[in-house]
Amino acid sequence: MRAPLVLVAGFLCAVGCIPAVANRLDGRSIDKSRVTAAPPRIVFYDLDLTGTKVPQEERLRAVEASVGSFLTSVMSENGASVTSSEAVQACGTPCHEFLRGGMLATAEIALQRAQAENFNRHSVGDWSFHGDLAPVQSAFGADYVLLTFLRQVRDTTGRQIATLAAGTPMKQVAAICLADLREGSMAWCASSIDGRATNLDAPNRARDLLARLMCGTFRLPADVPCASTAP
Repeated sequence: MRAPLVLVAGFLCAVGCIPAVANRLDGRSIDKSRVTAAPPRIVFYDLDLTGTKVPQEERLRAVEASVGSFLTSVMSENGASVTSSEAVQACGTPCHEFLRGGMLATAEIALQRAQAENFNRHSVGDWSFHGDLAPVQSAFGADYVLLTFLRQVRDTTGRQIATLAAGTPMKQVAAICLADLREGSMAWCASSIDGRATNLDAPNRARDLLARLMCGTFRLPADVPCASTAP
């Protein structure tokens, strides 16, 4: 009876299991002097009683400033660079399209690794970029671009009460990827998804989340704790 059961289990997994997503490269092997950090993409809002998005602009700006400062310090520590929003604007459509697709890919990789969505891909390298990347590489002045994606969605107190706490009071996604502009695909990613986490705008929360993901791949500033393993 074991053989048929194994075959059935294998078939069910083939049609229903979510594949693990491996890194294409070991992030530690990438020369950090060839890396630049793109402006981070941060999504931050609440859902009210009707499910309507309630922007949290002031708190979003605070998180953006904190994350931007941290990325700058990490890149400096690693001999890497930071690409400004002004440089992206000057590049125009090619860079905007690259970042739009890159941030979406970064989020999708995080979701599949958390078994939340199935994009039926087995390596981060299966997420590739289309179009001419030459102007993007010229604008960023690097071979690899660090993409940083943070998302926090919370239910307001009223929504939690109305749904009898059935909803998730907070959905927090933190993900980083190194996009390879020479190969035109993702090279390395790390991510974490937490349904009940501390607010991103709490002191050092965003910084510590990113530090956990970068630990072991990037050198961190001396005053930033480094977890032994990234989530």
